[in-house]
Amino acid sequence: MKMIRGNRPWRRVGAAICLVLAIMFVLGVYLVDIPQRPRAYAAFWLVMVVLVIWLCILAAKDIRYTRQVIAKWRAARKTLRDARRARAGDGSHSVSHTGSQESQP
Repeated sequence: MKMIRGNRPWRRVGAAICLVLAIMFVLGVYLVDIPQRPRAYAAFWLVMVVLVIWLCILAAKDIRYTRQVIAKWRAARKTLRDARRARAGDGSHSVSHTGSQESQP
């Protein structure tokens, strides 16, 4: 399906946010000190929380998109299956479960 590939740029954004979060976490643990700079500490971790929330929003968006793609795929598969059944019902031969052709009276 064309929709699945290349139509989700938020995945790249999410990956970039994960990378930034990993780097910021390490830097925050070792560089930002509470007693010396409490406002910088609070601001730094507030940015971290905002990035995590943004990442969760992107994940929810991806879940919603994936469910839509799956629903469209299932509908297309059902349409194809129904068309095959209708075509098989019109012919004089059908394919059994074993794969061999049987004549219908």
